[in-house]
Amino acid sequence: MSNLVDKLKSNDYIVSSDLMEYILEKGVENVRFIVPMKRKGTITPLGIMISSNDPDYPTECKITENQYLVKDNYKISLTPAGYDGYIENYYLSDLASLIQSKHIRLNEPELIYEPSMMESFGYNIDFNILMNVCNSLNITLN
Repeated sequence: MSNLVDKLKSNDYIVSSDLMEYILEKGVENVRFIVPMKRKGTITPLGIMISSNDPDYPTECKITENQYLVKDNYKISLTPAGYDGYIENYYLSDLASLIQSKHIRLNEPELIYEPSMMESFGYNIDFNILMNVCNSLNITLN
């Protein structure tokens, strides 16, 4: 398990088999990812989600094996941990690359991510802009 975490901590290259071994060793039900996703959308009668043009937010996701099995080292399906329904499918190799590039985070306490990663999710808020908004809404910050 620590092999993947160690590789990520030292910025070593990871491949899909590293990710698959980590997931299977830790347990499919125990692995969580932080994935940028839309929070609003409409589910059609066919079960397809049509997302809005709102920004992506970091969302804790879990693995669902309804369509693909992790042990096959092919594709992986992620759904928000708080609710089922919306599913995002990735090739395991693509997910490994997205984790390597820090676009998707492995929710592992040992991993420390730079603030710039969170800024890419839209959390880089200028304090002066925040104060102007609060003042215009008559909100006092303590």
